[in-house]
Parts: sequence; C-alpha cells; structure tokens
Amino acid sequence: MKTKKILKHSIMMLKKNKRLYVNLVVVLTLSFAFSLGMMLYFDGKIFNDNKEIISKPEELITISNPNEKQMLSIKKEIDKNSAAVSYDYYMQGIRKNEIDFEIYAIPSNLKHLYLDDTSYVNINGKDDIFNLGDDEIYVYREFFDIYKDLKYIELPIKLKKGKQVIKRYKIKGYFDLEGRDSDYDTNEIVYDKESGEYQGRTSVIIKKSEDIDFYIENTATIIYTKSQERIMNLLNMYNIEYNAPILWKNSINEEIKNTRIMECILIVILYVLLGINIQSIAANTLEKRKYEIGVQRTIGAKKRDIIFQFIIESGIVTGLSLIISSYINLIISCGYKLWNYYFHNREVTIYMSDSSIVVFLIMCISMVIFTNYIFAKEVLNVEVIKYLKEG
Repeated sequence: MKTKKILKHSIMMLKKNKRLYVNLVVVLTLSFAFSLGMMLYFDGKIFNDNKEIISKPEELITISNPNEKQMLSIKKEIDKNSAAVSYDYYMQGIRKNEIDFEIYAIPSNLKHLYLDDTSYVNINGKDDIFNLGDDEIYVYREFFDIYKDLKYIELPIKLKKGKQVIKRYKIKGYFDLEGRDSDYDTNEIVYDKESGEYQGRTSVIIKKSEDIDFYIENTATIIYTKSQERIMNLLNMYNIEYNAPILWKNSINEEIKNTRIMECILIVILYVLLGINIQSIAANTLEKRKYEIGVQRTIGAKKRDIIFQFIIESGIVTGLSLIISSYINLIISCGYKLWNYYFHNREVTIYMSDSSIVVFLIMCISMVIFTNYIFAKEVLNVEVIKYLKEG
C-alpha cells in the first residue's frame, strides 16, 4: 500500500510539474534518438553492404580456372582431412534460338553446392541435395517460371575437336543463385515484342560425366574445409588466386571495429553534455520543489521514501523518453526502407547488432542510475527548517 501511495503521488507531481519534466524528456529523447539512430545507421549500412558476404560460410574457398599441376599438392592436403570436401566442375556457353545458355557440368550427389563466385546453388528452393542422372537437368528459376509446361529441353553440347551433339534432357527442377552480386548476375530473360520470342541469358546445370567428351571453356575448384588457413597458405605459396569469404569477413570485422571506436567517442561526448544538462535540470527541479520536500519531511516522510518518489518520477521520464526515441527511429527506419524499395529497387534490412543493443541498454541503464543519483543527492541536501520558513 505504501508503494502504491508513493506511485500515485509521483504521478501527481509529474502532472503538477510537467513543464519542468518536459525539458528533461526532450533532452533525454534527443540523446537516446541520436544514439540509437547512429547505431542503427552504421550497423544497417555495414550489414546491407555486406549481407551477401556475411551469409557465406567461412569454410568455403573457390578457385577459378586452376592450374592442374599446382593443384596436386592442394588436393593431397585436402585428402588428408576427412572433414574437407572438394569438387571440380566445367563450364561452356551455347546459344539456342535467342537465348544464351551457360552450362555447368557438376558432379552429382553434393549436399552443399557453390560456384566459383561463392554463390550458393539452392535446388528447388528447399536446399535439395544436388542429384542428377545423365539425362536430367536443373534450369535457372526464371527460365523455369517462364516455361512452366516444358518437361524436356534439347541443348547443343560442344565437344572437343570442334564437334557438337544435341542432347535431350528431362527438366528435374530449378535452382536459385543466392549470395551473388546483383550487378554481376547475367541471368535475365525478356520478351521481345518485335520477334515474338524470349531473349537473354540463363544458366543450367547438368551432371558431370566422363561419357561425354565435354569441351571445357572454364573450370573451377570448390573447397569446403575447416582447415582454411592451411589451404590458403598453400594457395598463396603457389601464387594461386582464390576467393575466401573468411578474408572478406575479416575485413568487415575491421570496419566494424573502427566504427565502434568512432561510436564510442561520439557517445562519450554526447553523454558528458547530457550529464551536464541533466544535472542542471535536476537542480532547477529540486530548487522549485524544496518547500514540498520540507513539508513531506515535517509530516514524517522518510528520506528514502522521498528518494524513492523521485526515482519513480525519473524512471517514468526516462522510460517515456526511451519509447519516444525508439518510435522516432522506427518511423525514420521504415521510411528509409520504403524509399529504397520504391525509388531504388533495393531491399534494405533494418538491422542492429547484438553488441550495439547491449551498449545501448547499458547507456540507458547508466543514464537512469545517474539521473536517480543526481535527484537523490539534491534531496538529501534539502534543509527542512530553512525551506519551510521560506515557504
């Protein structure tokens, strides 16, 4: 009952002194909004600029057009590690009607399938195991959606020594390429009204088979290992160029580290200024309420009850400021997301890292503790008799 009474009195005093507390709400709201907005902006920028890289596994290493002799030592190292997986695939380009096809000849029965640009091949939209027969084919999703009723497809396959053979494949399903930079994605088919046909470029995947004397235009080696440091050292020793998401992620982590340092500097400056403002507002508030405190003390209110009352008041003010600042940032973030979507055709994710959330919560808690400390300190300094006489 006593706590309930103090709570009611705190709310009543907030209403009575709302002009004093509005200043505190404004100062706290602007500070919280700036801090939260700054973290959302930097975290969101880093995440959206690098989300394709962040989604890639650190165990992945890809090599385009590797030298077979140089790769022998690498393959021996991979064979020593039972947990490591590697495979080679071939590529060639052909043209049928008005569409350019990029054909990937890949070994079958692979659980995780990646290409040399580190993009992930998602089979049938549900991460199916890559499993094809000699006369089966996966087509790119866009092609699959356009030719929904197509069950079989005939493609000219280039063989060595300039020969060519027409192969008939059964369409087993489709695939998507996840994590590929949209600026370099060449899979696009459009309908040409003049010719009445589809034109463009697409990709297909067939099973790599020794039975076909496949003409190889490009090759790639994909390595999936937890001993990536050892493999990369070997690749560097033989001057073999490669792609490794772990290197890109290390670069991103360095960028995040520098961003955190800058954020901390700005936050320290902000909160020093905020602390000065809060101390000034608290002193002004207590100055106008010292008579009230004197009366409470005279009629038997204990110091801890009065301090608890001001803790409730500052807690309500801080909580309200936090809600308003969060709402402001939510509106701005949603507006930014919609603006990018409708005017730049870009999907932006509203993102805040776990570390930023922890830092922001620590900031809020520390500010509540500091505000309560200032109010408690001022309350304890009130001279009851003096301010009753002045009243």
